[in-house]
Amino acid sequence: MSKKAEMIGKKFGKLTPIEEGGHMGGLLAYKCQCDCGNIVTVRGPSLRSGNTTSCGCVHKAMVGNLNKTHGLHNRPEYSVWQNMITRCTNQSTNCFHRYGGRGISVCDEWRNFEQFYADMGDRPDGMTLDRIDNNGPYFKENCRWATIGEQARNTRRTQLVEYKGKTQCLKDWANEVGIAYNTLRKRFVIYNWPFEKAITTPPRNYSLAR
Repeated sequence: MSKKAEMIGKKFGKLTPIEEGGHMGGLLAYKCQCDCGNIVTVRGPSLRSGNTTSCGCVHKAMVGNLNKTHGLHNRPEYSVWQNMITRCTNQSTNCFHRYGGRGISVCDEWRNFEQFYADMGDRPDGMTLDRIDNNGPYFKENCRWATIGEQARNTRRTQLVEYKGKTQCLKDWANEVGIAYNTLRKRFVIYNWPFEKAITTPPRNYSLAR
């Protein structure tokens, strides 16, 4: 029996695949019936990994129960927690493909808001929740409160460069040597200058010709 056929009728949490549902983001998906009666289409890897286990009804129930019990749902940390859960579990959100859709999950302990709040504490003004390893899950040792700038430096698109035994992103190199970031980026990324030349050439009176 093929892996595709094995998926049909198998139970994944509250979801049971009933037929193939085309492709989502290049991955085979399945139409699934939830125990609550809803029909949703879910990517195969999300089902097999356990990242998606319901149509969203579990998340809604969990949020509703927490609103009644902990009394902290008006705090900014609660919104942060709720958004974290949603982008990792609710495939109908616009950013799901960047989180749950690529395997980013939330640890079991942090499915409980009280535990998340106990681990992370109050959110400092101007900071957001950031994963230290951008490809890793949400759990205590991999998360911190970070500024927007720190978080931007930690995205998958950030290019890290090692020079003289030190590794940091282009923006930090530009700040360190006093060169405009766009100038350094053009030299190194667009015009393919050797990094030492790109970082040591004075910003004025130079030619970008190789």
